[in-house]
Amino acid sequence: MDKPLRDRKIIITRDKDQADDLVKSLETYGAECLVFPTIKISTPDDWTDCDAALQNINQYDWIIFSSANGVRYFWNRARELNSKAYKNKIAVVGKKTLRELESFGFKADLIPETFSAAGLIESFQNKNINGARILNPTSEIARDELKIGLEKLGAKINCVTVYKNECYLNSSVDLVLNAIKQNEIDAVLFFSPSAFNCFTQILGPKVCDNFKHKKGVVAAIGSTTAEAIKQGGFNVDIIPEKGLQEDMVKALVDYFGNRNSLE
Repeated sequence: MDKPLRDRKIIITRDKDQADDLVKSLETYGAECLVFPTIKISTPDDWTDCDAALQNINQYDWIIFSSANGVRYFWNRARELNSKAYKNKIAVVGKKTLRELESFGFKADLIPETFSAAGLIESFQNKNINGARILNPTSEIARDELKIGLEKLGAKINCVTVYKNECYLNSSVDLVLNAIKQNEIDAVLFFSPSAFNCFTQILGPKVCDNFKHKKGVVAAIGSTTAEAIKQGGFNVDIIPEKGLQEDMVKALVDYFGNRNSLE
């Protein structure tokens, strides 16, 4: 098997459970992976808004899930409250979120062709949602792109916090710091804006500037994540066409395969 990622050291900013399959896939192409989770997910400090939405769940025409975490924490809370009898249509941002939804026994009525907030908004442009009531279970630091886009289409959207993201200072920090300082890192993979924001906070501006000046490759899942990275002053070199793990692997293989042929 060709090894286009041989001698390439790649940082994956996800927790180990989420990163295991990705690591195995990248290693088959020769990559050396450093798993460096920059965020940890936990329950919100206050369930008031979510609980109120669950008590009146059938007042909503749609429930939109923009992440797998939103699915998991929302339906777990619904089970805790013994909330039942759902009549809502459901939209999900992509296949990973769909798989999480199906694990709770639900089906999606809408999946956008492009797995992003922008893709969801575009999908709803073909539907009459003027006056529709929409519930969006999300994190406490969710970007407002989806809310603004759906409100422009006439919808009334209620975003409720069902999980929170916190920067995670873990045992891999020193290893990652040294690897970047020694110019050993070829690429960093980001899967959410919060993962990127915490990456920069944890490592600090000097280390991040060092990575940028050494022209390290940045890969981002989704346009929302890519935009957050650009706003943070980094170039984004790789954006897979779809937000799936296999798409990220293919994009990395293609990128470094082309670079190898030029070196």
